[in-house]
Amino acid sequence: MIFWAFLLLPPVALVACVVLASAPRAVRASPGRPRTQLGPLVGAAVLLWGLPMAVQGLWPDRFTDLPMRQSLVAGAALLAWGFLRLSAGPLPPWSSSLRLSWAVRAYLAFLPAFLLFWWLYSRVGLWIGGEAPVQEVVSGMSELSSAELIWMALLAVGVQPLVEEVLFRGYLQGALSRRADFGARRALLFSTAAFTLGHDPAVWPPVFGLGLLFGWLYWQGGGLWATVAVHALHNGLALLFVLLTS
Repeated sequence: MIFWAFLLLPPVALVACVVLASAPRAVRASPGRPRTQLGPLVGAAVLLWGLPMAVQGLWPDRFTDLPMRQSLVAGAALLAWGFLRLSAGPLPPWSSSLRLSWAVRAYLAFLPAFLLFWWLYSRVGLWIGGEAPVQEVVSGMSELSSAELIWMALLAVGVQPLVEEVLFRGYLQGALSRRADFGARRALLFSTAAFTLGHDPAVWPPVFGLGLLFGWLYWQGGGLWATVAVHALHNGLALLFVLLTS
C-alpha cells in the first residue's frame, strides 16, 4: 500500500518549497540569451524510466528476481548517461570546492534528523496501512545468495550513487540552474523531485529529504565527487543495517 506515502509527501514538499522556492523571482531570459536545451534531458528520462518498464513488459519471466531487475535499472541509467554524453556535451565537473571531510560531516549532522523522520514515517505507516514502509529491494535481501548479495552491494554502493548523481545533480540540476527563468534553488527542488520519482513510492518522503541533501552539497561545491561519496556512504550504511537486521 502506498497511499500513505502520497499522504506524507505533500508536507515534506511544502517545507522544501518554503525554504527553497522563496528566492526572488528570476528575471526572464532575454531573446538573445542562450538557454540550456532540455530536449536531451527528456530523452534521458525516457531511457531511464521507460526502458526498464518496456523490457519487463516484453520479457516478464526473465526479470522476476531482484538482482536482474536492479541490473536492468542500472543498465538503463548507464544508457541515459551515455545518451546525455553524446547529446548534451561533456560530463559535469567532478572537482568540488567542498572538502570530502566537510561533506561527510554535513551528512552525519543530517543523519539523526533523517533517522527520526524515518522512524516517525514508519509509525505512521503502521498506523494507517498496518505495515511499515519497506522498499522492494530491501524486503527481498533475505532471499538472496551470497553471490547475489555481493552483486547487489556493488550496484548499491558503486554503480547507483555514481550514475544517479551524474544524471540528477550533474546534468539535470546543473542544466536547470543555468536557466535564467529557473535559478539554482528551483533547480535543486525540481531535480530532487525527479530523483524521488525514480525510487519506490513507499519511501518517497525520506528519499526526498536525501535528495535535498545531495543536491545542496552539489550546489555548495559545484562538483560531483563529494555528492557521489556521500551517496555511496549512505547506501553502504543502509545496506549494512539491512544485512545486520534481516
